Amino acid sequence: MSRQTPENDSFVPAADYADTRLKISVRNRRVRLDGTILPVPDREFDVLATLAANEGHVISRSALLTKLWGFPPELKSRTLDVHVHRLRNRLKDVEGVHLETIFKIGYRFNRLGDVVDTDTPQAPAPSDVNNTGGPMAKPMGAAATQNMAPAPSMAVAV
Repeated sequence: MSRQTPENDSFVPAADYADTRLKISVRNRRVRLDGTILPVPDREFDVLATLAANEGHVISRSALLTKLWGFPPELKSRTLDVHVHRLRNRLKDVEGVHLETIFKIGYRFNRLGDVVDTDTPQAPAPSDVNNTGGPMAKPMGAAATQNMAPAPSMAVAV
């Protein structure tokens, strides 16, 4: 049985992005952090600009590798992972910007301050936070819980 994933193989191409601290200009191929130009190599810039243009959306690894490098979808490569790692190191001082890894699927650009549910904003529960401090991706729908064993009952004798 194949695993169904919420991959996004069609996404917005790299586009300008701006928030209070980080600005990305595709036309000038520049990243500014607090008004200072941040040197970012071409491939890392492409990854960052593409993920930022699709803020909040998961972009599959295969889609990024195909679009940005021209790799065939079936190719397994760590190239993208290395570029994301370097980007994280460059942006580590940017409070609120988070390049989130969605295990076995791809990446998502988030600002940590973003509220997912605007009706009832809540802080993530301690079990919902990964070791980088960001929210963990949770599987959605019945397909995600299909292969899970039921929780044992906790009967208490009185």
